[in-house]
Amino acid sequence: MEFNRIEQRCYTNSKDEQKAIEEIAREIDIANTAIIFLFVNGDYNLGILADAIKVFGGMAVMGCTTAGSIHKGTFKNEGISAIALPSKHFFATVTCFDNVSALSQETIYQKTQASLKAVSAFMDSNEHFRWSKFCIQFIDGTSACEEKFTESINLALSYIPFIGGSAGDKLRFKKSFVFSNGKFKPQSSAIAFCATSLQIKPFFHQHFDASNHYLIVTQSDTENRCIHTLNGLPASEEYARQIGVTTNQLTPETFSLHPLIMEIEGEKYIRSIQKANKDGSLTFYCSISRGIILKVAQTQDIVSSLENKMCDITNEIGTINFVLGFNCLLRHIEMQEKNRIDEIEAIHRAMNLSGFNSYGEQFQSTHINQTFTAIAFGEEVQV
Repeated sequence: MEFNRIEQRCYTNSKDEQKAIEEIAREIDIANTAIIFLFVNGDYNLGILADAIKVFGGMAVMGCTTAGSIHKGTFKNEGISAIALPSKHFFATVTCFDNVSALSQETIYQKTQASLKAVSAFMDSNEHFRWSKFCIQFIDGTSACEEKFTESINLALSYIPFIGGSAGDKLRFKKSFVFSNGKFKPQSSAIAFCATSLQIKPFFHQHFDASNHYLIVTQSDTENRCIHTLNGLPASEEYARQIGVTTNQLTPETFSLHPLIMEIEGEKYIRSIQKANKDGSLTFYCSISRGIILKVAQTQDIVSSLENKMCDITNEIGTINFVLGFNCLLRHIEMQEKNRIDEIEAIHRAMNLSGFNSYGEQFQSTHINQTFTAIAFGEEVQV
């Protein structure tokens, strides 16, 4: 147990659902915990697992299936990882949004505003007025509606730091689940509305620069996240030509090494490809509209780039107590392809990272890919 730390982290690789949750419960000071995050291997029987989670009673619990978890900085392909945040330094409530693809912007806005009232009321006291708000989102990574939903949530949150990760399904890409209100559900999002006495720094990291190679989206199907033509040519052919391979070489590994970049208000965001289709189109992990200009990304060294990012964060907030973050599955594939896992895990351990490999990431109003989104928690804010 790690009761000397601010947060408590647990991992179990027990294949029995009841025993797995019992192991986690034994490692957590439940009476003094504000919220528990669970990062779950989707091979479990999720119905039985949900029943087992009832051991935590009325405590705020939020979780999802993943493409692998991150425990004490180390990647885990099996089992369940958990992080518990103590009530001494955190306040949290969890709100579930079901059938996310059908929700109107007005419904999302009103429900978010209502959820924020509990956090605001908590911070109205003299004891907590210096605390900071932040929000964490888990959303079904196979729902194909993260863009619309995230934009709607952010409208209601305004300035409040907001990061998220899309639930995964290992490498199967079939169905992912989010846990809240006692159930694992598809087509769902759970959002933790939180406050903390610690310094916080939301950030994202990507290790790509834009090249001079332009690709203009000339025909797309935004609803299905599909681009049919780039520069007026079949998308897969033109993309393959730009990166110097044949269409037969368009594999997940190739896509992870050669994503595309889109600029929004001067900020660069990754747009990653999921697959090449038989009709010559490309399916992406984000929707992209006709007329958007994309650039082929130039890869930087992921290890030195991440090290530099964490140095910047440390210089800004001082000592990092721990980091809660979501690492894109495609980044993990690249780390494996380039044999950089050990080096990355060393950086993760130094930042005391907990989280999971995701099917997509959210940062404020934007749904992105091939990115690491996170919140770093520093020292307690001094009164």
